[in-house]
Amino acid sequence: MSIDNNEFIVAGQAGGGGKGKGNKASEAADTLKSTSYSDIVYLLGEGELQGPAIDNDILKSTYLDETPIKNPDGTLNFKDFLIDYRVGTLDQTPIQGFGRSEVGAVASETGVGVQVKKT
Repeated sequence: MSIDNNEFIVAGQAGGGGKGKGNKASEAADTLKSTSYSDIVYLLGEGELQGPAIDNDILKSTYLDETPIKNPDGTLNFKDFLIDYRVGTLDQTPIQGFGRSEVGAVASETGVGVQVKKT
């Protein structure tokens, strides 16, 4: 590479020994196989809930990124999931995997400074 009056000249050799024939680019086959799992507490309410809003069906009433888990015709938009539904009673059992005393459980709370009000 040489510099002449602020111009850059780039010189190189095409693959194939300078005969003008380069190797074609290739991409390896996609052989990545991966599955990710996540545990999410998705809904927060104050007091006891009355139940699912749509057809009394928790799957039709639960949306992920504005997409219902179950369509009105009964088909599912997601697979390999589990919903552990609680209505908010004082004597309900904790959701398995989120208890602070469980072996390997990781739990943290983050205050967001927003008061929940009944409208």
